[in-house]
Amino acid sequence: MRHLHILCEGQTEEILVQDVLKPHFVGADAMVTYSIIAAKRPAGGPAFKGVPGRLPAARLRQRAADPVAAVHAGAAPWLSLWSTDDQTVQPPGSARLLGAVNVPLQSVCPGANIQHSQLPTAPLVVGLVLRALASNRLTAPPPGDCATLQSIGR
Repeated sequence: MRHLHILCEGQTEEILVQDVLKPHFVGADAMVTYSIIAAKRPAGGPAFKGVPGRLPAARLRQRAADPVAAVHAGAAPWLSLWSTDDQTVQPPGSARLLGAVNVPLQSVCPGANIQHSQLPTAPLVVGLVLRALASNRLTAPPPGDCATLQSIGR
């Protein structure tokens, strides 16, 4: 059995894992788990961005320190997807991670208008994630893959 553990920055990524990835892998001899990591403290809000009842953010950051260090060292494959239209994460390019396969969605589908709240269910995002999970080698998709990836994600 494969075990896929996903580090989520917040609730948007958590929705993607719960609503798209976990159901996709049911019956596929794969277990999907996740941790929510508080990347920054929201202005005037708590440091914990996830669902109440989960581990405190400080523990999650501590727990995730080794996997994140492994990503930066190139020991673990990491895919970072973002939209240049994102009005929540500013600047949008701050999603770029050292050592990761970094994919601004508009580099695959020029002209795509995908906002932050649309990321978990956008067919392009779902297609990119499913293709990455099915592959043994993580690479950035060429621009010509737009229609194919959107079809995979529907």
